[in-house]
Amino acid sequence: MKHRIFFIILFAGLALAALTTKTSRNSIPNPVGPTELEREARRRQSERQSERQSGLASTQAATVAPFIVKDTATDSPGTNLASRLVKFTAEVGGTQPLLAQWKVKKSAEFLDVPGATNVTLWITNAQVSDSGLYALFVTNSAGSTNTTPQPLIVVDGED
Repeated sequence: MKHRIFFIILFAGLALAALTTKTSRNSIPNPVGPTELEREARRRQSERQSERQSGLASTQAATVAPFIVKDTATDSPGTNLASRLVKFTAEVGGTQPLLAQWKVKKSAEFLDVPGATNVTLWITNAQVSDSGLYALFVTNSAGSTNTTPQPLIVVDGED
């Protein structure tokens, strides 16, 4: 009689243990609902999808068109004598990469100043032919802007 009770209790314990263990792919699925492992996998997948979406949204929202922080300034305002050093500067902001190009307007339209692709433009040994309106044009993938054109007047003369 003791042995029968022992085997019944042992059998019941084994049956209970078999019901509470996680099922493998080849076994019958749990009729109650998803296992803890399945719930965790779904949660991680949902998190990854949310991260991708928020990363995409933040990338799109973070693109800022160029803007002028400090407009064109020169250390040589007004009329300058030939052979002097002239400096124009501007400060810009926006999403990188920002492409800068200084331009000069001598007649009807602005033309690129060759090699002038920084926020500071140095004109060494200024000549009468350098006279004109100077502005910095800045572009990126979101747009473009330019500084207020500043005049440079160079005249022949003695130091």
